[in-house]
Amino acid sequence: MKKNISATLCCALLLWSCGVAARAADSPMVTLVVTLEGEPAMVESDGAKSVAALAQASIKTKLRGRKIKSQHDALQPKLEAAGAKVISHFSRLANAVKIRVPADQVDRVAQLPGVIHVAPAHRYRRGTETSVPFIGAPQVWGSLIPHVDGTGVRIGIIDTGIDYTHADFGGPGRISDYTGNDPFRIESGTFPTAKVVGGYDFVGDNYDPSNPAHAVPTPDPDPLDVQGHGTHVAGIAAGFGVLTNGLAYTGTYDESLDLNQFSIGPGVAPGALLYALKVFGTADTEYIVDALEWAADPNGD
Repeated sequence: MKKNISATLCCALLLWSCGVAARAADSPMVTLVVTLEGEPAMVESDGAKSVAALAQASIKTKLRGRKIKSQHDALQPKLEAAGAKVISHFSRLANAVKIRVPADQVDRVAQLPGVIHVAPAHRYRRGTETSVPFIGAPQVWGSLIPHVDGTGVRIGIIDTGIDYTHADFGGPGRISDYTGNDPFRIESGTFPTAKVVGGYDFVGDNYDPSNPAHAVPTPDPDPLDVQGHGTHVAGIAAGFGVLTNGLAYTGTYDESLDLNQFSIGPGVAPGALLYALKVFGTADTEYIVDALEWAADPNGD
């Protein structure tokens, strides 16, 4: 297959391709996703539904994952020789590695054996959502379709984290519980909760890929939201709702629900469980795929 370099990198490569290469130390660093030959591990489970088929798929998936790991291990010294630092390995949803590398070495990386595509890591910006009543969720809750309130569903919120102390997720809802929570570690008994059942902070609170001083992430196990956006999105997705007295709503969900009794309305799927996958620090992020990779197999089995 023909090896490709994204058009957005052409400017960064122009001086190098003209034979006027600067020293690697002077070249700006870029973050790339390097796709390798061979399918990702999850293709082995495609279409498996029966118990026997799923068991067989599990074996094949693990074997495929080991082959991919060996492929990545063999490539890593070649990447490092080009001045690259491998920061992520993808095997379940893609056969790829994410690297930081001098811009004038991108073409060299693209020509390495087994590499089929090189592209800049996508950056994503936070956005807002529409309201639950506007989309007619209460009418759906009142239908005869079972579990439409999210019961039995697990949702991964890939954002700034989740404030799991918030009453919207069954937490105490006290400001002191939030301000007294250290976002860099998990205090005993605070996380996970019955609603926010898992998660991870992939980047740390100061991460900013546009700022060289903070471009390197500092991950930790506590996905506590310090900005609020992920909490807002999680509430839209699956919050219980907060009553005007500040307590979490614990009643039933149907079209007769009086939204006037809420200071914060319920989410679209209030019965669902949540995972807090924190990928934003202070600005943009390059860690969406990392969170998706984690979410594809949260318990690593």
